[in-house]
Amino acid sequence: MTDDLIAGAVETPRVPASAGALIFDDAGSLLILKTTYKKRWSIPGGQIEAGGESPWEACRRETLEE
Repeated sequence: MTDDLIAGAVETPRVPASAGALIFDDAGSLLILKTTYKKRWSIPGGQIEAGGESPWEACRRETLEE
């Protein structure tokens, strides 16, 4: 095997992933958002950052940003 083939075999593919939050008030109403970048209503959340961010960390960060 060449070095190029070996290097390609050990690379981990990057797959976009997202995290979202279901936030309810005391009456049981769900928080939804009307964003400017989506056509439909959505829950708070967004894409997980590359470099080791966990889904929980992404959920907290994205919820605060929303």
